[in-house]
Amino acid sequence: MNVMDNKRNIWTSLQRIFWIGVSFLAIIIIIKCCAVTTKTDFSDTFGQVVHEMISDFGVSIYQGQSHYLSYMVESTVLPEIEDSNPIFKFMTSMFPIQQYTISEKMQMVMNGEEGEEDTDFMEVMKLMTNENFMSRNSGLGEDDSTTESAELFAEGELSYVEGNPRDSYYEEDSVEVNSTAVVNNAVLNRIQTLEKGRDYTYLIKNFYIVDNLTYTTNKEFNVDKMLNKDFSITIDSDKPQVLIYHTHATTEAFADSRKNKVEDTIVGIGTYLTEILEDDYGINVLHDTSTYDLMSDGSKDRSKAYDYSLKGVTKILEENPSIKVIIDLHRNSGDRVVTTIDGRDTAPIMLFNGMSRNANGDIAYLHNDNLANNLAFSLQVELQGMKEYPTLMKRIYLKNYRYNLHLLPRALLVELGSSNNTVEEARNAMIPFAKVLYQVLSGNTTK
Repeated sequence: MNVMDNKRNIWTSLQRIFWIGVSFLAIIIIIKCCAVTTKTDFSDTFGQVVHEMISDFGVSIYQGQSHYLSYMVESTVLPEIEDSNPIFKFMTSMFPIQQYTISEKMQMVMNGEEGEEDTDFMEVMKLMTNENFMSRNSGLGEDDSTTESAELFAEGELSYVEGNPRDSYYEEDSVEVNSTAVVNNAVLNRIQTLEKGRDYTYLIKNFYIVDNLTYTTNKEFNVDKMLNKDFSITIDSDKPQVLIYHTHATTEAFADSRKNKVEDTIVGIGTYLTEILEDDYGINVLHDTSTYDLMSDGSKDRSKAYDYSLKGVTKILEENPSIKVIIDLHRNSGDRVVTTIDGRDTAPIMLFNGMSRNANGDIAYLHNDNLANNLAFSLQVELQGMKEYPTLMKRIYLKNYRYNLHLLPRALLVELGSSNNTVEEARNAMIPFAKVLYQVLSGNTTK
């Protein structure tokens, strides 16, 4: 009897040891998945990692969203199911299926532009998600028709910042932004905290939107250098110093744009900005109205447009060495957002930077020697805009490509309003924006 009891006890003990081992293995796998997908440094203690997981998961239960759940599939596509398992949705959100959800096909579905139904795609999404659980990323910045497939991040040095690199998000914008004293104080306090602390993590969390296809490090975001860099020029009205062009000239109009009226498109807005800079601030501007997104066969191609604008702008710069600033002016997508500046309904502005790197690291064929200067220049324009007009500027958007910003240190890609803003709201934004540009270029910035 004792022998039988001993055998039973040994068997029970072995079972317990087995399941304890399986449990520890499962915990290790989950932690490693979190570390890879969030790029958490392994020097973090076990307790810190677990605390991050539990905290984030708790928030996701109460608020219906999580730093790990970065996308949204509309309820018309994936109807909400009451008995969906939150643990299952949490776990599936951490694995490579997300790489499929961020593809061009997924973005088209999110934008309601899916065309013919892709049944295979929808079946995969229904199987893996089973609920309308992904938090909304409304209106990514630059609209690329080709998006590289991002693999999980390779090992390397990366300072972890909430929202970087996997947490692609977009600030929730109300239909109307009121320029109140409360808003103004909050914005100015944010700038003051940055200027005093000069902290990389604070900079990324409070002034940028980091796309899920790229990431940042403190190497190129040296706050001291970014804030102290002098981008002023000696303004000379006799020769062109600023080039304004439009990579997507023919495909970006506004809600009330008249058909075949160039003045009602982003090109017309560029003409208006040119007039303000020349007439009010004495800056000689060359406005390139070339239609780089219009192909020789009459078709429109937004992705190839960057190749054509690169050739066109490079030629212009060679012919006009006096040009110190280039501005690629776009109209953004997304919902209509409007703020009031000097009594005028005004479309907001979002600056845009390409990081020349994807999830796997630097993109060699898109190297940018001017990356640090591009980032510093856009940040200084951003901060000056926030100081003068606290509700004018959205956060700067960071994505993986280069967008021809490598051509000059002072290069901007500007996303103006959206297709749902009016022409007048877009024009109204150019008045304060021109002033901000002049202040940065003249060195007469607000302290």
